[in-house]
Amino acid sequence: YLAQRGLTDELIDYFNIGLSPNEPDFLYQSLAKRYDENVLMGSGLFNLSERTNHVYDAFQNRIMFPLTDDSGQIVAFSGRIWTKEDLENKQAKYKNTRSTALFNKSYELYHLDKARPVMSKKHEVYLMEGFMDVIAAYRAGIENAVASMGTALTPDHVRHLKRYTKKVILTYDGDNAGQNAIAKSLELLKDFNVEIVRVPEQMDPDEFIKKNSPQALANLLENNRISSTEFFIHYLKPENNDNLQAEIAYVEQISKIIAQSPSITAQNSYINMVADLL
Repeated sequence: YLAQRGLTDELIDYFNIGLSPNEPDFLYQSLAKRYDENVLMGSGLFNLSERTNHVYDAFQNRIMFPLTDDSGQIVAFSGRIWTKEDLENKQAKYKNTRSTALFNKSYELYHLDKARPVMSKKHEVYLMEGFMDVIAAYRAGIENAVASMGTALTPDHVRHLKRYTKKVILTYDGDNAGQNAIAKSLELLKDFNVEIVRVPEQMDPDEFIKKNSPQALANLLENNRISSTEFFIHYLKPENNDNLQAEIAYVEQISKIIAQSPSITAQNSYINMVADLL
């Protein structure tokens, strides 16, 4: 399955990807003799059946992505379904370790420990939606990419990023949900220097690399960035250009955003862009 998704053995090793067996309590049986029951239940890796009072593994038959803290210590996992049966049974695609003393998914960022050295050298970070997007970026030679783990960006994520960089390149999916997520994230990232990569044809970076090439993705990520103002010019544009009231409302809304740009030259460029769009 991973080979079909474009992952080599080297990538699987680098990202430490594994598999939880298709058994109810394989992990529990492996660890029960070595650890105290309270420690095991506090790890977030097991659930207790109230009906049978039996402990079972939280992750069964899922591709496992280890989640690390800033120093590279594994603090949790995320498991992805991969078999045809699970896909047909409408199971949740991803499942994270629940919150524990070690893990808060609203704070931790995937791949941050490995991205940090490159972030400090390049003074910027690519913020993406999912694990496979970060892996696609790595395949394209971009090592300073992180992802919020299937959750919307939170103030805690932002506080975490602020420790390492002042510049964020938002690289969310090109579909409507991804664009809406960018709009919400921009408010949280107002203290950062933010650029946005618009992935074409409503694709995410993983789909883009599959359809094109690692070099094409590298080119997109490095050379096709726009400002938050330019993003809003496209994002807020009314769908129906023939509706005068909608156009007036749009111009009033976007002019306030353009006015916040400190550069008169930039303001004029944005005004021309809006005029061209309309």
